[in-house]
Amino acid sequence: MFHWYTEVSASLLRNKLRTFLTGFSVGWGVLLLILLLGTGTGLRNGINANVAAVGMRSGSCTLSSYTTRLPYGGYEKGRMIKLYDSDLQLLQRKFPEIEGIYPQLNKWVDNASMEGEIVTSNFGLEIRGVFSEYDEQIQQVPIVEGRFITLGDIKNGTRNVVIDDNTARRLRPKGGSILGRLIFLGPFSYTVVGVYKLSGSRNAVCYTPFTTMAAQFPDEGAAYSNLFLYCPSIRDKASFKELEQRVRQTLALVKGFSPEDDWAVSMSNDMLETSGMMHKVFLGLDIFLWFIGLSILAIGVVGVSNIMLVSVQERMREFGIRKALGAHPRHIVGMVLTEAIFVTIISGLIGLTLAVVLLFGADYYLNTSGLGSRQIMEGMTFIFFQNPVIPVWVAVASLTVMVVAGALAGYMPARKAVRIPAIEAMREQ
Repeated sequence: MFHWYTEVSASLLRNKLRTFLTGFSVGWGVLLLILLLGTGTGLRNGINANVAAVGMRSGSCTLSSYTTRLPYGGYEKGRMIKLYDSDLQLLQRKFPEIEGIYPQLNKWVDNASMEGEIVTSNFGLEIRGVFSEYDEQIQQVPIVEGRFITLGDIKNGTRNVVIDDNTARRLRPKGGSILGRLIFLGPFSYTVVGVYKLSGSRNAVCYTPFTTMAAQFPDEGAAYSNLFLYCPSIRDKASFKELEQRVRQTLALVKGFSPEDDWAVSMSNDMLETSGMMHKVFLGLDIFLWFIGLSILAIGVVGVSNIMLVSVQERMREFGIRKALGAHPRHIVGMVLTEAIFVTIISGLIGLTLAVVLLFGADYYLNTSGLGSRQIMEGMTFIFFQNPVIPVWVAVASLTVMVVAGALAGYMPARKAVRIPAIEAMREQ
């Protein structure tokens, strides 16, 4: 066995250029395929990180009312539809799949201030009046200090607020906890009870009890145009559309608008819509990258096949001498196969290793230099590239394809060569 591998090694070293070209074709094909697929994975993970940073729960939906688009029941089009507490109670009684209905109020102010420190934003600061269930059922709010709005805040209408860590840091430039401090959001004063981590493309929002905002703005707190529905059993687009249709029909009977008027009342599920769109985008990206990668791999296979074919033809005289000295044809074919498999495995592993090193090096550089993400506006960051990890089976499959291709490329001409009589083979120049 040792003599066998010594002979194979001697043959490879004797033909250094041929060995290098064969190995380069294999390594280059594997390298480019892994780089392409890893880049696609990094882009996918970056986009998924932006979606996850928004924090919307999978079971949350938005119910919105606007103006009517169709005339109905003697009413002209353009009539404003408003929802009231009685409508909320009707929906909860009629639809058991809706486990929670939560209105919210939104206001924008120019700045936040505390003890002379003023924080401004190009688009203003949003104050959002929410219920205590908001964090668990609608949108995740990752608290890093203090707490979120509680049921006690809702019942008592406390003037408490939960702010993002970026706003908290700018209000306290010298450091220290901001919990328990009084801040002003525009003309309104609140006590800070919690700080949450602002990440990704999420917009900075200051959360306060819904009842507090309803008391501050009684005209807006009595009627709603936007409601959050918690429907954990709704997991696919078909069931969501079916629920939307039934909700619209129910409200159409009460409010007096056409059941076909999807402008008067509509529902949206950001997670379902985003996941469906992202699935199509990623599918197209995967098909494109696999097509390019496999094309490169095919070019490598052709290169290996041509080199092995030339190699066998150049060694016809050697094979003839071996046969004349009593070498079995299987021994000659086995030697060629061993050379081909050895070169493709080593070269493929080198290409795979280089690709992994380059991918993780690029990921590290982009993260440390800040080039992998960009701040869109104050407190909002978009991630372009993150964690370009490829599945193990992809690496193994690409390496296996090259090894099998190399083996076949060596086997076919070698099998043909050993069938030539020894005398005729030795005449080959």
